[in-house]
Amino acid sequence: MTPEKAVIRGNKDVSLISYHEWNTLVGIYKEDVNFDTLQVVERERIRKSLLNGIPSNLRGDIWCMLCRCNREKAMHGEGMYKKLADPSIANKNDEHRIRKDVGRTFTNYPASLKYLECEGKDFNWKSEAGQQMLYNVLLAYANYDSEIGYV
Repeated sequence: MTPEKAVIRGNKDVSLISYHEWNTLVGIYKEDVNFDTLQVVERERIRKSLLNGIPSNLRGDIWCMLCRCNREKAMHGEGMYKKLADPSIANKNDEHRIRKDVGRTFTNYPASLKYLECEGKDFNWKSEAGQQMLYNVLLAYANYDSEIGYV
């Protein structure tokens, strides 16, 4: 166990995860594809910290860490998202519902430009680029989990 992992595990009396701890966890995650936050931090502590709010500048990294995105990417290989976002493999009912819903999804929600390809441009979810991004994500998930599909 690395010293960072020991330090985080030893803080059981602290109810919320501090900025420094989130930053340390994200650093470990970026170095180790198999890193599992739940092996280091109690589930209840993570839950309370998420409910309290997480640092906005680490939000994307924290969610990727908690969802184990690196592990999923390693399991499925490069290009998996692109394949899943392909309308030709989609359930036509799901595709129709997604197209119908995209225009009314997150229309007033602020976008974090840090994670968007169109960084530096004036961006909003109502734009054509924003609508296409939402469509791609929803379609990719519906294709990924065809048992649930688009709900």
